[in-house]
Amino acid sequence: MRKIINFMVILAFFVGCSSKEIIHEPIKNEILAYTQKAEIISQNERALIVATYTNPIQKSDDENFIISINPADFKILNASVNGDFDVKFSEISDKDERLNKAGFNLPWARHYELIAPTKDSKKLVLVLKISQNDSPHEVRLEFAKVAKSLYWNP
Repeated sequence: MRKIINFMVILAFFVGCSSKEIIHEPIKNEILAYTQKAEIISQNERALIVATYTNPIQKSDDENFIISINPADFKILNASVNGDFDVKFSEISDKDERLNKAGFNLPWARHYELIAPTKDSKKLVLVLKISQNDSPHEVRLEFAKVAKSLYWNP
């Protein structure tokens, strides 16, 4: 009898503490599939670089990326997409609405938007040269590019 009562109390606890509300966020699920990270770990420097390929959720003629680098004293020196250095990158503020498309938020980071001409390939290779104290580091991130018919449409 005691085992049955203990079992019922434990069962009631688990049923009472469980949440039946399931939040479905298709945008975040989609964008996380297009997010890559890299780390720089050396004796004197540490950095976290997170980049998101935003074309799957926004229709654009160019290749668009949102990049966050933590700590904020790292800066992008140059960038290339599939070996092409014809890219434009600009720093964006912490409160910029474009960061909502990234699906993540890195406080105390420096954020950039990078725009490159359209590439006709299944894979995009983003190479960033970043520096903190005149010692450049190269970061390589790969993103799968999908057909336009598979893009998410709100």
